[in-house]
Amino acid sequence: MLYFFAAWCPICHQTNQTLTSWYTHGDGLLTIYRINYDTEKSLEQKYGVTYQHTFVKVDGKGNLITILTGPSDEELRDLLKA
Repeated sequence: MLYFFAAWCPICHQTNQTLTSWYTHGDGLLTIYRINYDTEKSLEQKYGVTYQHTFVKVDGKGNLITILTGPSDEELRDLLKA
């Protein structure tokens, strides 16, 4: 899972705290790679990301599975379990 995160984004910081609490408990969720929204333009272009606080689920070869922008905690948790 790729998480397009911006350091200036308050929603991103809030989501990061939520993710930290989930992963602290070892719930068997997918691995997340935090991607800098402001610098990783090639990845944004590859996956069609146009907004920070976007999650991109990819397969083992980097092929796009799904994109979720601005998810609720419930939507994000469901995506991370799949």
